[in-house]
Amino acid sequence: MKKKFVKNIRTKATIARPMPIDEEVLYDGGAMITETDIAGVITFANRKFIEMTGYSREELIGSPHNINRHPDMPRAAFKEMWDAVSSGEFWQGIVKNLCKNGKYYWVDVWVQAKHDEEGKHIGYIAGRKVPHPDDIKRVRKLYKELINEQISGVESTISTENSLSMDEFLDVIQQEKKRIFSCSSYVKELVHNIDTSIQSNLLGSQALFCASVSSEAKKVSNLKVEEKLFSNIENSYKLIFSHYQQIDKIYNTQEEISNSNKIVAKGSYTKMTNEIQELLVHLDALEKEC
Repeated sequence: MKKKFVKNIRTKATIARPMPIDEEVLYDGGAMITETDIAGVITFANRKFIEMTGYSREELIGSPHNINRHPDMPRAAFKEMWDAVSSGEFWQGIVKNLCKNGKYYWVDVWVQAKHDEEGKHIGYIAGRKVPHPDDIKRVRKLYKELINEQISGVESTISTENSLSMDEFLDVIQQEKKRIFSCSSYVKELVHNIDTSIQSNLLGSQALFCASVSSEAKKVSNLKVEEKLFSNIENSYKLIFSHYQQIDKIYNTQEEISNSNKIVAKGSYTKMTNEIQELLVHLDALEKEC
């Protein structure tokens, strides 16, 4: 189910997704590089990427990288990518991207994990090159088949309008757990070493995963799951948001942070970490129920 907008966690702006236009923008092979945090939020975009997508730097930095995902790209292709890179593996593939004006372009993209000087996983980096025409022809056919399978799977299990299929919902849970686990691990490493610049990026990552499962769960009409379980998930998300907002207020509204406020921020970090663990437990239970 494609969202019609994305939320920029840095500027708080809501950015509408364009209607696709069947018109290609040719990629000339200039260096096109992006970097993201561990949740896939863009932290760097070079000039060529900005030029090709048509978005401004302000719109891109702080937005999820799927801001330029084309609806012709099947979910399975990105699942394969995230399974690989989140495990520390190198991934390369042909991708069709969507420009801000609705046009599209093809790239041969590689993605790999990014680590700091101490070897900690802090995000991902991606580069692109011009794809071979034969590769585009091959994946165009493959992606169309995967999209058709995706649509068929939805149609076979939908019982009411705006419901998800069982496979779709399980996929949502799996992706959510991976993203939460990555963020949770990173939070724990920073609990006793809060840094303003690092924290800003990290807390932005939290905002991304705090929205999907509880809202998507309500659209699944064919699951016999206790309503209390959905309620537990929603409450966990709300608490995580609450802790996030408290820390964000301290670090974004004060030029000089007092020691007492740093202690408050550390306490909120710890509470947020604990609540993330609770959320993972609830998601495990939900997956078993499904």
